[in-house]
Amino acid sequence: MDLSSLLKIETDKQIIDYKITTLNIPIWILIRFSFFLYLTTKEHNLTNPHLKISKSKSSFLEKIKYYLLTLCKHPFTNKKVKVLILGSAINNVFENNNYYNRLYDDFYQILRDNILIVESSDNHRYYEPRFFKNVKYSDIIDLISKKLRKIILKPTKKDIESLEAFEKFIIPKIKNLFNIDCNQFIKQTKDDLKNNTIAITNIKTLLYSVLLKLIQPNIVIIEDAHYGNSSNLIRICKLRKIKVAEFQHGYIGKNHLAYNWNESIKPFVKDFLPDYMLFWGKYWADNSNIPGTKKEIGFPYIIKKKKSVEKTEKSILILIISSGSIPEEYIKLAKFIKTKTKDDRLFFRPHPKERKFAHQIYTEIINDGWIIDENNLHETLSKTIFCVSLEMTTVLFEALLFCNQVILIKSRASEIYIDNNLPFTIVNDFEELAEKLSNRDKTNINPHSYNHIFSENYENNFINFVNENVNNN
Repeated sequence: MDLSSLLKIETDKQIIDYKITTLNIPIWILIRFSFFLYLTTKEHNLTNPHLKISKSKSSFLEKIKYYLLTLCKHPFTNKKVKVLILGSAINNVFENNNYYNRLYDDFYQILRDNILIVESSDNHRYYEPRFFKNVKYSDIIDLISKKLRKIILKPTKKDIESLEAFEKFIIPKIKNLFNIDCNQFIKQTKDDLKNNTIAITNIKTLLYSVLLKLIQPNIVIIEDAHYGNSSNLIRICKLRKIKVAEFQHGYIGKNHLAYNWNESIKPFVKDFLPDYMLFWGKYWADNSNIPGTKKEIGFPYIIKKKKSVEKTEKSILILIISSGSIPEEYIKLAKFIKTKTKDDRLFFRPHPKERKFAHQIYTEIINDGWIIDENNLHETLSKTIFCVSLEMTTVLFEALLFCNQVILIKSRASEIYIDNNLPFTIVNDFEELAEKLSNRDKTNINPHSYNHIFSENYENNFINFVNENVNNN
C-alpha cells in the first residue's frame, strides 16, 4: 500500500462534508495523518518510535521546573513582531554549553527583534540554557485547554451527529477500497474527538485568538502545519489576514503522508493548510503536492555546520541511523555487520524518541561492541565513512554533505519511499551492503553540489519571503 493507493480515499469529496462546528473544520483533516499512518503501519508491521513518557516518572524538581518555566515564559505578551514561529523543543541541539534550535534560531539571527520563537516542550522538558534567551513556551495553552475541556465548550449535538455520520461513511469505504477493517481505529478516534479533541480545540481557538491579537504578526510559521493538528490556528490566522507558512523539518518525498494530497480535494482544504511551504531546496519542493505556494529557502544550520567541520578526521567506519520503526531489524543488521568486520569503529544512532530506552532496546549490539551515539549529529557525520540505514530518514540526505558514502537498505520500512530520484546508494539486502562496505578505500565524498537539496542562499531567500508578505499585508 503506497500513498497513491491511499489518496484514492480523497477522490470522493464527500469525505470533507463531515465537520466540527469550531471554524467549520472537516473531521478528515483532523484525523487524516494518523489514519494514513495507522493503515501503513498495520500493512507493513512497523513500530511507532514516538513513545510517550509519563510526567509521573519525572522527579519532583523536574516537575516544578517544568511548571515554573511554563508559567514564567508563557507567550502572551504585548511584543509585536513581523514573524511568529510556533515550533518544538525537540529541535534543540546542545552546542558550546547552550541549546540551539537547529530549525529556527538562524532565522532569529536574521530578524532579531522582528521575530518571536515559541516552543512546545519535549515530553514536558524544556532545553535550557538557550543560546538565544528570548524564547517563549506554548505548553500553557495545552495545560489550560486540557483542564477546562470537561467544563466548557464541549462538543455540540451537531458535532456528535457529524462524527456518527463520518463513521458510517469511512468504515465501509476503507473496506471497499483496501479490504481492511478499520472499525476499531475509527471508533477509538471518534471517542477521542468526542471526549477530548473537540473541546480542547474549542478552548485553544479562543487562546490562539488572544495570542494573535496581542502579538499581531504578519506571518505565522507553524511546525507540522500540514499534519492537521493546527487547522484551527491556521483558520484563525487566515480570517485575520495573517499569512501562514510551514518550514521543512525533515524528510519530504512523493510518498510522504502529510505533504501530498489528492488533486480533487486540494481546493477544499486550503483554508486549513498553510499558504506557503518553505523548503530546504528545490529537490523537496518537487517531491510534494500541496495546496499552498512552494518557496525554496534553504537550511541555514546544516550549511553552517558543513563549513565548520570540513576538515574533521574520519574516525567512524560505519554509522547506523535508526528512525525507530523496525528496531529488531537494526539488531540483525548490526550483528551481521559485526560478522563481516573486525574494525571496532562501529556506531549506532537511535531515533531521538528511542534515546531514553536505547540501552534497553539495543543491549545485544552494545554487548557486541557497537557504541550508542548521542553526540551532535553533524559532528558525528563529519567523522563517518559509511552512513547506513534501513529507513528513509532526513539524516541520509544530510549525510551526503559529510560522509564518504550514504547507503539505504531496502526493507519493509523503506521500500514504499524508494524512487529513482534518490541521491544516495540503494542496496537490496545485507549481502549487497557487505560488498559496498568492503570497498572502503574507493569511497570518496561525492564531488557534486547539493544546492538543489540544501539551498545555500538561505538569508536572502528568507528576507525576501518575509518582506514580500509584510509589505503585502
